[in-house]
Amino acid sequence: MADFLAMGGYAEFVWSAFGVWFACVIFNIVSARRRMRASIERATVAAARQRHRATRKMRQRHDT
Repeated sequence: MADFLAMGGYAEFVWSAFGVWFACVIFNIVSARRRMRASIERATVAAARQRHRATRKMRQRHDT
């Protein structure tokens, strides 16, 4: 087992490469979730604004 973990003398390179890869994968997942959440929030706000504008136009038509 120790030989496997030593990776033939290249353990520092191999395990640091795995660590960097793992950090990049986690960063990408977290970043994608944040962007998705922000996009959904922007779309929700835009839809609410559009509904508000449509309602206001309907009221203006009925008032005249």
